[in-house]
Amino acid sequence: MMRRVAFVITAVALSLLAAGLGVRLVQVHREEGTWSLTTPGVAHRIHVFDRDYDRSGRSRDPVDDLVEGATVPGGTVLVPPDLGRRLPLVIEVRDDEGRVWTYGLVGGP
Repeated sequence: MMRRVAFVITAVALSLLAAGLGVRLVQVHREEGTWSLTTPGVAHRIHVFDRDYDRSGRSRDPVDDLVEGATVPGGTVLVPPDLGRRLPLVIEVRDDEGRVWTYGLVGGP
């Protein structure tokens, strides 16, 4: 009898844990577009220069890029210095930990 009660309690606890993890996965997917339990230091999509940019991955530390402004999650937007008035197709964002992420323009120019 005690084994059966312990089994039921364990099954219920594991079910609640699995449900909680599932809810967290869905929340992060809705916010970031990725299936993960945690969000990265920078957002999956940012809105700068009146356009949306999607994160594509980590980048090298830029050498000749200029700082343009801050993003919503706290990173610093970096663009090439020779753009003039053109819209950048690729930008980089340095997060609070010093990592640099590459973002690409969503849609066409």
